Amino acid sequence: MSPEQKDTRARKILAQKLRLLRFTRGWSQEVLAEVAGLHRTYVSSIERGERNVSIDNLEKLADAFDLSVAELFRRPSLEDMKDRLKDLGIEEPRAYYGPVAVGMVH
Repeated sequence: MSPEQKDTRARKILAQKLRLLRFTRGWSQEVLAEVAGLHRTYVSSIERGERNVSIDNLEKLADAFDLSVAELFRRPSLEDMKDRLKDLGIEEPRAYYGPVAVGMVH
């Protein structure tokens, strides 16, 4: 892995996790921004992996989802994802989480 790839690895994980968390809650970027006390365009840039997010803002995002900061960086297993989607009434998750979870399962 190149140094450049290592520099953005955590950003990519965070971006993917935020999209997954928003999706499973049915939240738009605007809703997440409001709950976290951040600007929508800032949330959007985080989800695109363009921001080096401060610890303070990581805490705001984690609090919005009632998670720890560490949990924002934990990649969910396929079973975790299926369970979250079943809670939403989605029985065939592959049709739904494919584009959202690209790269989420190791």
